[in-house]
Amino acid sequence: LDEIIGQDDIVRRLKAYEKVDVTELPHMMFIGDPGLGKTTAARVFRKDLLKKQVEEGTDYGVENIRKIIVEKIGYCGQRYKYMRYSGEKIYNGAIVILNEADRITEAAQKELLEPLEAVGTYIENKVLLVANSPKKFSKAFLDRFPLILHFKGLSKQDLRKVAVRVIDGEKLVICRSTPIPKNVELNSYESWINIFKQTF
Repeated sequence: LDEIIGQDDIVRRLKAYEKVDVTELPHMMFIGDPGLGKTTAARVFRKDLLKKQVEEGTDYGVENIRKIIVEKIGYCGQRYKYMRYSGEKIYNGAIVILNEADRITEAAQKELLEPLEAVGTYIENKVLLVANSPKKFSKAFLDRFPLILHFKGLSKQDLRKVAVRVIDGEKLVICRSTPIPKNVELNSYESWINIFKQTF
């Protein structure tokens, strides 16, 4: 977490949960523009509990969400008690990342309301949802996430730190004659990585 640049307040708040038992963790939502470190923060937060990540490009339609609810989130409420899927179930206290969650349909959000509200023996894992914007989510859905963290844009000073880290990490040599692609907005981790990929 200490290596995340420009999100000091979020890092501080996440560190407060470093030794909290998974049963006491809230469901979380990371919100912010692409390239600000949301997915990175999700992956490094409580790695001891991170058992499964639902990767980008996942189908977040109703049927697949039901599968995620049973196999990944580990919800066993009455509606899902007799559902059986062939995948491996992830139980015993884990954090499940739902990445690129802007893809979750309205119907799938409704499907998630019950398991996100469940407590005790009905649910074994916690959900960490990563999305670019909360606008596509209903109020009822957002209310199921007690901790919503908004990742802010990076300042010029933070962007300079990102550039130095990429240059040092890749052992690049930059000189005045190095061509820089035009019409590129340097406002995130992702933008600097992309510019170096184009240039070198």
